[in-house]
Amino acid sequence: MHAFQPPQPLKKPVLGELLEDVSLARMKGVRYKRWSETAPFWLGNAGISRPYSEFTCRPYTTYKNLLSNFEQNKSSMIFYEYAFGMEEIRKDIKSVFGDCTILFDSNGSTLISTLAKGVKARRQHEPDSMTFSDTGRLVYSALAFETPSIRQLNTNFEQPLGIFDYPAPEKYPFRQEIPESVRVINIFSHDASGYIPKDDSLLLHELEQMLKTNKKICLFLLLHVSRTGRILPVEKMASMIKSKKPDAYVFVDGCQAVGRLPYEEIRRAFDASDAYVFVGHKALGSMVCGAAALKRGVEEWLFFPAIENDFLFNLRLFQFESIEINELVAKKQVEKKLPNYMVSLPEIMSLRLALSHSIENFAKQRPTVEWAKEEILDLLFSFGALHPIGRANHVNDIVSFFTSPPSLARKIKDALQNPPLLGSKKCRIDLPITIAPITDDGAARIAIDPKIESLPEAIGTLKTRLISIMQEVSARF
Repeated sequence: MHAFQPPQPLKKPVLGELLEDVSLARMKGVRYKRWSETAPFWLGNAGISRPYSEFTCRPYTTYKNLLSNFEQNKSSMIFYEYAFGMEEIRKDIKSVFGDCTILFDSNGSTLISTLAKGVKARRQHEPDSMTFSDTGRLVYSALAFETPSIRQLNTNFEQPLGIFDYPAPEKYPFRQEIPESVRVINIFSHDASGYIPKDDSLLLHELEQMLKTNKKICLFLLLHVSRTGRILPVEKMASMIKSKKPDAYVFVDGCQAVGRLPYEEIRRAFDASDAYVFVGHKALGSMVCGAAALKRGVEEWLFFPAIENDFLFNLRLFQFESIEINELVAKKQVEKKLPNYMVSLPEIMSLRLALSHSIENFAKQRPTVEWAKEEILDLLFSFGALHPIGRANHVNDIVSFFTSPPSLARKIKDALQNPPLLGSKKCRIDLPITIAPITDDGAARIAIDPKIESLPEAIGTLKTRLISIMQEVSARF
C-alpha cells in the first residue's frame, strides 16, 4: 500500500466528538452518550435486543485497541490499523460485486448524499436529479443538499449519527422545501382508502415520461427494495435510463436489499448501474455503517472535483479507496484546519463479517421467515384499523401496513418497542422485529429477523402483544 502520512497528531478521538448538552449534540449530529453507555446498542441491529457475537467480537476488540492507541498518542499505530483493515475489508466485499472500488461512510444516507454531491460537482451545468420514493424524507435531503429534516432525523436515534454530509447548521442555510431540480416518482398512489402500490409497468411508464420531459436530469437514484419491502425492477429501469441518456449516473439504493435478496440479483443490479449502496444495520444485523460499490473510474471522476471545489463538508481519511484522493483529503484537512476524522473501521469490519455470514447462510435463512410473515399478515388483516400494503413482489421479512387513524402507527411502534416497566427494571423481551413508521401519515412496517434462534416463540410474543395493543385501542375508542 502507498504510504502517506496523516496530519499529526490526531485532533479528535477516534470514537468521535462527545457533547454533554443533548440538544446541541443532536443539532450537530454527534454523541451525547459515552462509549460504555452506547456499546450495547452499537453491537446489535437497531431495534433488536440481542447483539450477534460473531459480528461484534473483533470490532469490539478493534475499538479497544484504537482507543488505547489514541490515549497513548500512538497516531501512527492507529493509521496502520486503519490502512491494513480497510484494504482487507474492501477485498472481501469485492467478492460480491466483482471489479469495482469501494466507498465507505457512516450509513447509507450519508453515502447517497456524498455520491449526489460528487455528481453535482462534476455536472454543475445540469444539476437535476430523480428518484423513486415511498416517503421521500431521506432521499430528498440527500439529493437536494440537505434540508431541515436532518435535524428531525437526528432525534430518531439514541446515538445520534451524522445522517448526511452536512455542515454545522450555523454555517449553511437549510432549504425549507424540496427544490424543483429533484424529481420524484412515488411508488404508491394515495387516496382516502390508503396506500395503493403502483405496478411495475406504471412505474416504468412514469420513468419513461420523466426521461422525455426532463432533459437536464443527470443523476438517477433507484430503490432496489423500498422501506415497505417492495422489490422494484431496477435492472429494467437502469437499462431504460442508459439507453436514453447514456451519460447519466445511475445509483441503486440497496440498503434494504442486501441480505434480503439473492446475491445474484444484487450483482446484476450493480452491473446495470454505476454504483450500489448498502448498509450493515438493516437486514445484515451488524453495527451501523455503509459501503458503496462503484464502477471503475467513477470514484476518481466524481470526487477529485468534489473535494477540490469544497462540495463535501466532512472529509474522512479512508472513506475512498483511491490513494490519491486520500492524499487530497489529508491535504485539505491541513489547509482548512478540519478535524482529522477517519471512517470507522470497527463498524465496517462488522459489516464485512455480517455480509460474509449472510452470503454463506442466505439459502437456508430466507425461507424460514415466510411462515412468520404469513402469520403476521393474517393477524393484521383481522383488525379493521390495520391495512397491510401487499403480499406479492415483496421481500419475505418485511410486513408493511398503514393505520386508521394515521397516529396509530406510532402508538403501535412505541408499545411494541418500549417494554412495560416491571418494578424498577424494564421487561426485556426479544422480538425478532424492527417496528418503524415509514411515512408521516400512518404507514409502518414490521421487519422480521431470521437470525433469532427462538423465532416461533418470538413471533408468538409479538402477536400476543399486538392483540393486547389493539384491544386497548378499541377500548379507548
